[in-house]
Amino acid sequence: MKIECAPGNHYVTFAYKDTEGILNASKPINVTVNCGRSTTISGSFDCVVSNLLLISNAQELMDFASSVNSGKDYKENIIMLIADIDLTGKTWVPIGYSSRSNTDGPIFRGTFDGQNHTITNIKYTEPRAEMPSGFFGTVEGAKISNLVIGGTKQGDGYVYDGESKFTHTLDSAAGIVDFVIGTGETKIENCINVASIDAFEPAGVVGRSYNTSGKTEITGCKNYGIINGKENEKAGGTKTGGILGINYKNNNTEVSYCENHGIITGNNSNVGGIVGLSNVGCSIVDCKNYSSVSCTSSYAYVGGIVGYIQSNDTGTAIIKNCTNSGEINSSSHAGGIGGRIDMVATVINCNNTGEVTASTSGGIAGVLQGGKLENCSNSASINGTNISGGVVGNWSYNIGSAGYIKNCNGGSENVISTGYSKGRLIGTLATNYNSNPYAYLVINDNNNDDFTNINTIGSMTDGTQKVSLEITSGTLHGLPILPSGNHSSHTLIFKSGSQLNLDNKTYSFNTSEATFSTKKVNGQWTWDTSSLESNKSGSASISKTNYLGTYGEFTVNEVEFLFQVIDGYSFADNATEMTITVTETESANAEWEVTFSDNSTKYYKIEIAGLATSGAPGWPNLYIKNATGVTRKNNASLNWFGFGSSDTISGYDGRYYLLRALQPNYIVIE
Repeated sequence: MKIECAPGNHYVTFAYKDTEGILNASKPINVTVNCGRSTTISGSFDCVVSNLLLISNAQELMDFASSVNSGKDYKENIIMLIADIDLTGKTWVPIGYSSRSNTDGPIFRGTFDGQNHTITNIKYTEPRAEMPSGFFGTVEGAKISNLVIGGTKQGDGYVYDGESKFTHTLDSAAGIVDFVIGTGETKIENCINVASIDAFEPAGVVGRSYNTSGKTEITGCKNYGIINGKENEKAGGTKTGGILGINYKNNNTEVSYCENHGIITGNNSNVGGIVGLSNVGCSIVDCKNYSSVSCTSSYAYVGGIVGYIQSNDTGTAIIKNCTNSGEINSSSHAGGIGGRIDMVATVINCNNTGEVTASTSGGIAGVLQGGKLENCSNSASINGTNISGGVVGNWSYNIGSAGYIKNCNGGSENVISTGYSKGRLIGTLATNYNSNPYAYLVINDNNNDDFTNINTIGSMTDGTQKVSLEITSGTLHGLPILPSGNHSSHTLIFKSGSQLNLDNKTYSFNTSEATFSTKKVNGQWTWDTSSLESNKSGSASISKTNYLGTYGEFTVNEVEFLFQVIDGYSFADNATEMTITVTETESANAEWEVTFSDNSTKYYKIEIAGLATSGAPGWPNLYIKNATGVTRKNNASLNWFGFGSSDTISGYDGRYYLLRALQPNYIVIE
């Protein structure tokens, strides 16, 4: 056989031998020959491709389904669609009609390539629990790709055919595959569901990933179908997902580059735009939800990407580079990315632009139970009837030292709560039942978060267990509200380099950490801010009052100081310089007056040192003044200035500077 071709891709037609070993030349297949230059391909060819089944019409598809359901698993076989298929008038039974708990039943284990063809007018209703409803029923170690169910392409999207629907009255249903089970590696790639899914636990692409080992990979898939979760009193919680309903048993499930465009409504407990529930390790990467996701159940977790990532000791989960732009609504808990995210999960580089409304609502997570959030942002309104947070609604118990929120943005849109708590980043911080001491929060002050009328953290819940949060860096705006109850074990730890903005005044913890605990005042728990009682951010102006000689004249600009008490350090341990520039001109001796705008009666620990310059020395006097008057006292070095007595320091003309001292129970000028 000889093939001559010019440069480029060329298609060569061969006959094929099907999966029954029968030679079939009436349905040729095309094989691509890539010629990089004009060439001649010659040699001996038998022109037969084995283990291939081509399906071109409805009856052939029905025959294939019947063959699988009769026990042929098609392992090591390739099935290809070579035409669009309309199943009008056909009674469909899912390919691989086997219970999800029966690995010995009829299961598809081969490769199915739809070649982007569509299957329309397909319907199936399943009344029995644990039996499948979908195009494929039960698969193991299968490869399914390039398949469109229930609609046709129009522009950039797909149009529903008006008839295709998978229904289950007691269990799950999905457009492409209902059950993935067993130990093999299953891959669902570039598949699109447009059919309506109406079930107790529905999903657009895959109903359940039940692999006990191996891997389940769902990549490049899309859902355009309406997903409706039926109400059911089944114990253990239920799930609805735009792409995957539930990931169970398998710690190696990946969902990537998938999109949901269909309206999702759940009347059950875990509802997500991409994944409903994962109770073991999984990864959800580069996925997008564009449509509304809602649930009316009295207790549910609803998220734009995932409903619930459940805690599990055997696996970890990651949600990365995912976005939600659909509206998220729940009667109970909802988040722009996740309804509830437990300690096994890390959420990185995710973004929400869809409005979230629930009892407990968060821009990224409705409930974060010890999980980790990093570089996530919200720019949508967050509405809660109880708790609302621009990033997290309820940062909940079992936080532990591993839990953190880093560099996340709560945005500038409304964070509304008609209940008791709202926060720009966190609605409420709840009780920690874990033995680990704290979680930590890294605040990015460069984000465009609006703290004008809202604190960083809305509240800390009551409880006898310890609730500790470490502010690692950035500025915490306001202190969390302490509602009625017991708050005896609550603490906030400000690490060195962090800041607290309280009553429009900023306190910096530049040299050491500071810990704030709680105290009871008149029967009500409140934060113990005694270390900040003297932290007045009023200005202190330094000015020349008169001249006592002719040698050196000095001028100085107005300087603003922050007064701060930090316990546990002596002057020698932590001394930090703050320079006040004094310019000499003509006079030798000068008197200086320092006026503080507050009327504090505390003592100020101040040291003024002079750096000698050439020429005759001068002897400037320093006064401290407030509403109680001014007095003087000479001292040559370290001085304590109090209102009622004031000290004068003798020094030399030249430049003078202030040293900040960290001395217990005294105000520090910074």
